[in-house]
Amino acid sequence: MNCVIQLCSFGVSNREILKNNSVIHFKFFDNSLTLYSEDITSGHISYKVSAIDLKQNKVTDHNVKIFVLNDKENQFIPQAPTGRLYNHGEFVLFSIDVANVAATSYLIEYYGASGARELLATSHIVPFQKTATDGLTTSPVVDSKGNIIGSINVNYLVIRPISGFDADVNHTIDIKSGAMMGHRGTGVGRRTDLRIFWKTQLRRLIMPVVTVTGADMIELDIQLSSDKIPIIHHNFDTQLYVRENIGTDLAKQNTAIKDLAYSQMKKISTVESKNFDYEDNQPFETLKDVLEKMDANCGINFEIKYPQTYSDGHWEAEKPLELNEYIDIIVKALYDNIGNRSGIITSFHVDLCSMIQLKQNKLRVALLTSGDVKHWDPKAKPLYDPRGTTIPLGAYFAEGMGLDGMSILAKDLLADKTLIPFVKSRKQHVYVWGDQINNRQVIDQLVNNGADGLIMNNCQSMLVILAYHSVVNVECNLTLYSEDITSRHISYKVSAIDLHRNKVTDHNVKIFVLNDKENQFIPQAPTGRVANVEATSYLIEYYETSGARELLATSHIVPFQNTTTDGLLTTPVVDSKGTLIGSTNVNYLVIRPISGFDADADQTINIKSGAMMGHRGTGVGRRTDLKENILENTIAAFNYACRHVEYSDIGADMIELDIHLSRDKIPIIYHDYETQLYVREISTVDDGIAVSANLLF
Repeated sequence: MNCVIQLCSFGVSNREILKNNSVIHFKFFDNSLTLYSEDITSGHISYKVSAIDLKQNKVTDHNVKIFVLNDKENQFIPQAPTGRLYNHGEFVLFSIDVANVAATSYLIEYYGASGARELLATSHIVPFQKTATDGLTTSPVVDSKGNIIGSINVNYLVIRPISGFDADVNHTIDIKSGAMMGHRGTGVGRRTDLRIFWKTQLRRLIMPVVTVTGADMIELDIQLSSDKIPIIHHNFDTQLYVRENIGTDLAKQNTAIKDLAYSQMKKISTVESKNFDYEDNQPFETLKDVLEKMDANCGINFEIKYPQTYSDGHWEAEKPLELNEYIDIIVKALYDNIGNRSGIITSFHVDLCSMIQLKQNKLRVALLTSGDVKHWDPKAKPLYDPRGTTIPLGAYFAEGMGLDGMSILAKDLLADKTLIPFVKSRKQHVYVWGDQINNRQVIDQLVNNGADGLIMNNCQSMLVILAYHSVVNVECNLTLYSEDITSRHISYKVSAIDLHRNKVTDHNVKIFVLNDKENQFIPQAPTGRVANVEATSYLIEYYETSGARELLATSHIVPFQNTTTDGLLTTPVVDSKGTLIGSTNVNYLVIRPISGFDADADQTINIKSGAMMGHRGTGVGRRTDLKENILENTIAAFNYACRHVEYSDIGADMIELDIHLSRDKIPIIYHDYETQLYVREISTVDDGIAVSANLLF
């Protein structure tokens, strides 16, 4: 049977990309709209997004397009004059073309979906700052009377053009027809079946083995080091070998890739044996070196790694560099070094795929999807963005964004034979990955069902690859867009709104000002006690400071969620006519009681009068002037510092020490935010020679 299938071409080879303007994506899904009033239900509301040029005070919607992830609406089109009917079960994406991100705010209007289609309410989203890229902002829904009647969750993405770099080319590189591809380079982890040993995604030795096993392409993973160098590594962390206890053998220690500079990576050994210690068999090769030293006829599937958000709000790893800058650095490196090599960019991060697609047009882009993550890792947490875990939604997204295709877990496609034809009906190539691609029967089944590419873990087995009460602290900083009102002529007041009882109150709000006369809490303003943080929103009222002291405008802050502790949010300032006239930066802090623990004591412990205290125990770092080799912040140092112990000659009554939490939430004593581990130089085969590398603590 001939298993080689020719690749067809979907889409336009020289697609348009961002050059001057930026693009803002607003994503609405997962019950984005919440209404507090029983008089209005979300099923009878349509909503519309507009942009507001704050310099010209101009509201416009001609630069706003919409697509919905379904069969009929998955292409960007202009929105209707009164918006689109809200459906809590849909995934809706608005795309807004913006010339000046910092001077553009956004207006969401809510209309009645029947009859006169009257304007019911509005929400304002203030301008995104230079450091803003992606996230979730919750905006109040305010009716024509100024009452907060609900809130809307807006998942946003700011896509900026690559600054000072022309990424526009005349032709997009194609993937070689019928190309064979090896997962992580050789398609295996560490090759122990060969005369010499290869480690996945290492240096030059990995590249010839690809041609030995017959692959035309390899798949590799790109991340940035802490000094912004694109390097090749699969996981978000790596294992170093360190000593667990004094006198013991080396043990494995995980550290994040984003915390290691490339100069440190070159000194790290990730293996326990010196048998692997020679120059061409070390980890952390740079993308530049790979592209320069690999056979130019070997194509590459460039998987760009970036942490995703889980459905519980946590990240799969700590976020590295801001996403626009992160992508721009990698794109520049690819353009500078790829030449005419065949290649494609893939990523599990859905927004990253959108950004790569709009920033460059030299390489095609495909969405990697895990489908149901429990198919490949039963312990894996579900991801927040359904486009990366629901194959039909991923296909609608890929078609709407003009991507080349999707790379899908084999187990999902083998379980449901309708998925490959469905994805291809959306004009998308289908690439397949996973451990299940390990025999001829599986390969034939996938290819016969229409797969355009199979990414295998073993190149030698390839037959074909086709390409209780809480306290909320609030600090406010006001900016006004209107020249008619200046902030020095305004006073402001903060109130709390009990959403369960629809009651506005300010008796639980106190204020103090950091000056000589007002530095005690007195009734009224930014700090108050609330019984239910999740069911309390906040109202800021702005009054004229002279004359009738009329109410000029208001701001609303929606309830803080369970995972919210501190941060900065920017809330719109809206006048009585519903016009956006400014914004207030609110630095907030939510202080919750200790759950299930009674910390109320009868007496507060006093410090002994005239106490002598030793800094970090002995008050020094490493004591080399003593017969005992004492390290700071150790039990030996503490005993040495305090009187009434056998060998004390310092006589301190107290010690000072520094507390951190370890990754597994154990309080430990250590001063700095990072520590030094000792690891081997890559050229060293003698375990006795070591160098130090700083690692975040």
